[in-house]
Amino acid sequence: MKLSHGNDYIAEEITQIVFLKLWERIDSIHDKGTLKNYLISMAYTTLLNYLKHDTTEYIYLNYLKGESTLDYTTQDEIDTTFLNTYLSTLISELPPMRQRVFIMSRMECMPNKQIAQSLGISLSTVETHLSLALKFLRQELKRRYNIIGNFPGDKP
Repeated sequence: MKLSHGNDYIAEEITQIVFLKLWERIDSIHDKGTLKNYLISMAYTTLLNYLKHDTTEYIYLNYLKGESTLDYTTQDEIDTTFLNTYLSTLISELPPMRQRVFIMSRMECMPNKQIAQSLGISLSTVETHLSLALKFLRQELKRRYNIIGNFPGDKP
């Protein structure tokens, strides 16, 4: 408790770790008279390692919090708005059933089985509609905006 500055949780954790280490190494301790010094040394070292790990974790989590805040520029917002508008236009060019299947799957996050049940079509038909819709969107993005590179699922 003294080493952990009164923190019950840390004191218990360190005690458990130290006794586990002692249990694992009890056969290697030849002089039982130095056991008290050995325990104090192990507790101190274990506590320092614990605090070092805890501090590193705290610094890393604060770093991640700082990195995760999105800093959109005006251009990013314009690009995002344009892309969303353009994708909506492309989706509206799909045949009605394919459009419904795509919207239910990608925008409403419905599983394919549920889409099939709600539209009264087979699961393979839903998968075919999704495949054809994604193929159409990829082709149009490549054709109209000369996007270079492969999309996931494209054949090389």
